[in-house]
Amino acid sequence: MDVGSSFKPGQPEVQVQIKQDAAADLGVSTAQVGDVLNTLFSGVVVGQYDDGGDSYDVRVRLGEGQRQNVEDLDNIYLQSEYGSSGGSPNLIPLSQVSERTFSTSPSELMRYDKQGDIELTANLEGISSGDFSSIFAGRVAQELRLPPGYQLFAAGTSEMQGESFSSIGIALVLGVLFMFFVLAAQFESFIDPFAIILSLPLAIIGAILGLLIGGSQISIMSLIGIIMLMGLVAKNAILLIDFAKAERKRGTERSESLIMAARIRFRPIMMTSLAMILGMTPLALKLGSGSELRAPMAHVIIGGLITSTLLTLVVVPVIYTLLDDIQGRLFRRPAGNLDQPGVAPSGPAPFSSSQ
Repeated sequence: MDVGSSFKPGQPEVQVQIKQDAAADLGVSTAQVGDVLNTLFSGVVVGQYDDGGDSYDVRVRLGEGQRQNVEDLDNIYLQSEYGSSGGSPNLIPLSQVSERTFSTSPSELMRYDKQGDIELTANLEGISSGDFSSIFAGRVAQELRLPPGYQLFAAGTSEMQGESFSSIGIALVLGVLFMFFVLAAQFESFIDPFAIILSLPLAIIGAILGLLIGGSQISIMSLIGIIMLMGLVAKNAILLIDFAKAERKRGTERSESLIMAARIRFRPIMMTSLAMILGMTPLALKLGSGSELRAPMAHVIIGGLITSTLLTLVVVPVIYTLLDDIQGRLFRRPAGNLDQPGVAPSGPAPFSSSQ
């Protein structure tokens, strides 16, 4: 909708093309032709006339009746550099050293990247920019045959989308790294955060399925949704691992502590996930004008939360168990390790089962 074009037809004009060889033979220069035509038709200011407090330009040019038609160009003569044998100036008719061409000239020159361009603009209705770009590119390849010297490329939102993909990818990597460092500082371990970070691919699976079911494509909004999804998914794994570690510090065996964490933390995990899913549902249903642009973000978040919530309760405890075994082999634990039941550290317990 709102399709527009920057192309404007030019105004009709007469171009005077100089015959270079003929002009050189007759002693007439191109600059001389331009000066004469400019003086006779446009005029040249030769002075000013003062009338009281007002000042007026004095412009010299042909009379009104001598510069109305194209045929008036035939009455113009140019002085040659080669004088006649009698010493008088030799006058050359303009028609002898030039030819007239009828054409059009644009009133405004539009350029992009130092090349002339025509911009086609439009707003989208009922379709996302990614879907539109794919359909439009296919139609152009089948139906449009560009002349030599012409090329077609995307600008505006489509161009920004292509340039932003790399930036969003860097932001995603940096977000995961910062998340890992914060978790490592909180857990005081570089092994335990891996159990949380490795749960993030579970959300990517659901995000892709959400895009397929919703009929959306990867776009700027869907990539932003993936970045949001990383924090939402990590929250579920943090609830499990943190509770399990607190129980192990109280002397609970590892497997039992993981089962307790899954059972007790199941309700808050489901509540927060369902709240986010239901909040994104109106956006995913494309309700309202312009919702097609934001719908891919909702599809990504809803799909990622569903799969991650279901798989986190199973996969995260397994990953945590494997990483804990690896940590136990790499670093020998003291005699009173965390897995020995009945051995609790001194001081108050940081968490209770009611928490």
